[in-house]
Amino acid sequence: MRQLAIFAAKEWRGLWKTQRGLVLTLVFCVMGILSPAIAKMMPWLLESLAGDLAASGIAVGEIQVDAFSAWTQYFKNMPMMLIVYVLMMAGSLPQERSEGTLVMLLAKGLRRSSVVLGKAVILIIAWSLGNLLSAALTYGYSAYYWDNGICHHLIMGVALFWLFGIWVISLMTLAGTCIKSSGSILILTGVGALASYLLGFLDKLSDVVPTKLLESMALLTGATSPGDYTTSIVVTALLSVVNILLALVIFRRAAV
Repeated sequence: MRQLAIFAAKEWRGLWKTQRGLVLTLVFCVMGILSPAIAKMMPWLLESLAGDLAASGIAVGEIQVDAFSAWTQYFKNMPMMLIVYVLMMAGSLPQERSEGTLVMLLAKGLRRSSVVLGKAVILIIAWSLGNLLSAALTYGYSAYYWDNGICHHLIMGVALFWLFGIWVISLMTLAGTCIKSSGSILILTGVGALASYLLGFLDKLSDVVPTKLLESMALLTGATSPGDYTTSIVVTALLSVVNILLALVIFRRAAV
């Protein structure tokens, strides 16, 4: 446990030393502010384009914006945020391998399990803090301009996407122990997410796959209830744990 704590602390310092922490913080902030900002500006944007649209035969009526508009934009932005997060963090283990840092640490007695768990812990903490920051900014601005009370199960809606991100992180961690190229890690992680998306088209699996958690807006509008996500939550959590366990087993035997 002591080795895990020391390695995780090293990873956290490295996150900020390489400026990745600062960049991710800024991106999460932008995403959190951008969602209500776009919703607020939408009537003005459409009004400014009304003349051009009318010339094309498209009539623009009165646009009503509210907290739903802001949160709809938020959940549209977050998949892009997750992609940016994965792109920035996927190269952590390959970089240490290529620089020889990992070999030195292991030669000094660092357990391989501490490497895998330390990196996974920091990835999860950074993702969790980023989600909290982004959601808090969207909530604050939406509360200032409108009423968040019209959104059902808002906290759970945000938590569903957070859990989906944890699953993606577990895929990335597993891929990092199998592959030494950051590009291949990105591809393998993307293939896993795509497989979940495609399996979601099967009626028997649509409520089971992790991508079910991306339907947060249906929960906020009341079209679905929290119980509709129970199976997917359990399966996603179990798959995340299994991916980390597999990563531990594979990295224990893998060549550095």
